[in-house]
Amino acid sequence: MKNEYSAGGVVFKKNDNYKILLCLQQKLSGAKVFCLPKGHIEYNENIEIAALREVEEEAGITAKIIKPLNSITFFFTQNREKIRKTVYFFLMECIDEHFKPNLECEDIRWCDEDDALKLDPYENEKNIIKEAFDFLKREHHKYRGEANSPLLTQPR
Repeated sequence: MKNEYSAGGVVFKKNDNYKILLCLQQKLSGAKVFCLPKGHIEYNENIEIAALREVEEEAGITAKIIKPLNSITFFFTQNREKIRKTVYFFLMECIDEHFKPNLECEDIRWCDEDDALKLDPYENEKNIIKEAFDFLKREHHKYRGEANSPLLTQPR
């Protein structure tokens, strides 16, 4: 069995309430789904930098990491080979947006928690989305979307 590793983000912004980013992507099956931005970790790249790079490449979003979230692991078969894939996620604040449709992401959508949970078809990603919103709801009194927020951390 082959192991693969990816990294991605739950990117949020706050206006009246918190919204997170979902990307419209076409999967290998041909199906189009809204899901969290994520992708392969390059050779000699740390997971934080990979997550930030993937969010930028797929969604045109410059983001800042707030905190690590849980990872997910799933299995799939490609070219008759079984693959175990682990995806590391980070909660990220949107700093700048400049989306243009591309090969990896046809469109983006900013969603509140209910809409994100309805749109994203993957149960394991829904758990990550819930974890992110739970943190934002619990810590909202500390975090106001300011660049100098005490919760913000830099990639390691």
